[in-house]
Amino acid sequence: MMSSQKQHAEVKPEHKSRRKPEPVDAGLLQTDNVSVSGETVSGVMDGRVENQAAWLRNKQVQAVQRTSLASYIGHTQGNRHLRGVVARVATGKGKPQHVQRSPLSDELTEIWTNQPKGIFFNRLRNLNVSDPDVLSAVEGMLSGEDLWLARNLINYGPEASWPIHLRVEREMKGWADCRGKGEVFSILRTAAGAEASNADLTAVLNRIFPAGSDDLWLASNLQQHGLEASWPIHLRVEREMKGWADCHGKGEVFTILRNAAGADSGNADLTAVLNRIFTAGSDDLWVAQNLQQYGVEANWPIHLRVDREMKGWADSHGKGEVFTILRNAAGAEAGNADLTSTLDRLFAAGSEDRILANILQQYGPEASWPAPTAGDVIPFDRNPNSSPGERIIMSAEYTFPLADNYHKLVYSCVGGGFDAAGGANNKTIQGLEAINQNFFIDAAWTGASPVTVTLQVQCRSNNHVALSETWTFAKSARFPTTINQIEAEGERALGSTYSYKVGPDLGGDLVTDYEHQTILERFEHRTCNITMDDLKWSFKFSHREIQSDQDICDHFFGTSSSNGTFAVDATDQIYDQHTGGLPSLATFTNALSVMKDVYVDLPQIYEAQPGVTLGRYTIRRILKTSGDMKLKKMKV
Repeated sequence: MMSSQKQHAEVKPEHKSRRKPEPVDAGLLQTDNVSVSGETVSGVMDGRVENQAAWLRNKQVQAVQRTSLASYIGHTQGNRHLRGVVARVATGKGKPQHVQRSPLSDELTEIWTNQPKGIFFNRLRNLNVSDPDVLSAVEGMLSGEDLWLARNLINYGPEASWPIHLRVEREMKGWADCRGKGEVFSILRTAAGAEASNADLTAVLNRIFPAGSDDLWLASNLQQHGLEASWPIHLRVEREMKGWADCHGKGEVFTILRNAAGADSGNADLTAVLNRIFTAGSDDLWVAQNLQQYGVEANWPIHLRVDREMKGWADSHGKGEVFTILRNAAGAEAGNADLTSTLDRLFAAGSEDRILANILQQYGPEASWPAPTAGDVIPFDRNPNSSPGERIIMSAEYTFPLADNYHKLVYSCVGGGFDAAGGANNKTIQGLEAINQNFFIDAAWTGASPVTVTLQVQCRSNNHVALSETWTFAKSARFPTTINQIEAEGERALGSTYSYKVGPDLGGDLVTDYEHQTILERFEHRTCNITMDDLKWSFKFSHREIQSDQDICDHFFGTSSSNGTFAVDATDQIYDQHTGGLPSLATFTNALSVMKDVYVDLPQIYEAQPGVTLGRYTIRRILKTSGDMKLKKMKV
């Protein structure tokens, strides 16, 4: 870098040589046309700068002779005196006695000869006149970087007035007052793109920065566009990923893309840059591409917003936000295949999250879901008459339009408990089916206040109540003591319903006497007509857990049953349907040595008053060798 002082230590005035000057060989001063005697040489070497400069400038003196004279001058009068002579050689014209130079030229020669170079360059910065002789003098005295600086100061004045390409070049000279590439970039920013086509500037940038370097990339774009804020979006994006101290990385890239608001969705340059700066298939590329297409996330298609919330980033909110987005869509995206595909990818098949997401997609918020359709909700009578301490078997079945539901059945009660006498006063069953739910009326109930059971069908996600049923129990004033099956005991199709009349008919008036009365149904152990002797050896070998006739019955027909509580209707009747309970014919042909009609008997007991049998029946389910399934019900 240039300094206000000469780079080399300032040369102190030299003492006169104490040695006697060596005589110049007169032969060295012989020219083609002039023979110079030693006497003449002595006259020329009188110590006067003008005469010495004249000889060194004289073209009739051979170069080797002028070199010898210059050496002699330096040896006898010192190097500073020699520099003054050389300066006069560069600026002088004509013979010594007729040389005419401008005062300014002489002044500058004196400064350069005797002062630090910083003073010389400052004097050039403050020139107020145009003097052609100055440039000639400078070109004769200076060389290299000194001449480059001086010439530009003479031509343009202080550096602030220089053409931009020279100001840029000066900042990269490496002198003490040069600021380097940082200042170059500032100069280019300030130009605001006005020098985009400046060939001199382009050439300088290509010379001072290595080809293909980030410095040249930045400088070239600053030349073309000025401040970074004015750059095309693809260049601003690329700059933020350069890793420099003032680069903000991918976060700023995403902000730039958001602010573009989708206006650059078709920008091929931007697309190419994003594909270059982010790894193929990465989440960064995914979010950048979508921001390019749509702008801020709030404007993305719903399936992309959903996908983003599940990315697991610091600003992703997970499945809770996904469900909120789906609720807000209010069912408008029910047929959106992209959304369905995204949900299926995000949530495991059969998972609670998948089920909820699919329902929210179809219908929106829970309050907008279609109410489930009721099947058998038992007891059918909502105002039954019962007894203290009585067990009421409750069941409920509902269906939902979609294959899966996201509901729960919530029972609550006053005056009793669930699952056991004195049990909890509430119970929740996930889903839309609750079979054989035992409710026990308090044994101390006097009937002064009703016993109630409420069933709510709620959405599991937010407890929204879709449906509600309430049973209000009154204390029974009387109990039936007889029960008669109206249908015959012969074989009927499996799934048939049987009707029962309870009595006696009080007063013989055929007027209902027992309406609303609850009748409990309970079962005892099953038996069947298959014995150990009926089984194939191979079947017994592969089912060695079967060791008795009862084991056979339990294996084929199970040990549980779906029972419930009936309520007598206005005609003093109850109705009981018996379905299922039989395996397929193939099950038995694979197990029995000889196929036969197979049946299983299930003992059934009806009670109106707790602990008192009202009627006992046998339910026989029959599988014919033809594969037909039949039913018989016989009073015991």
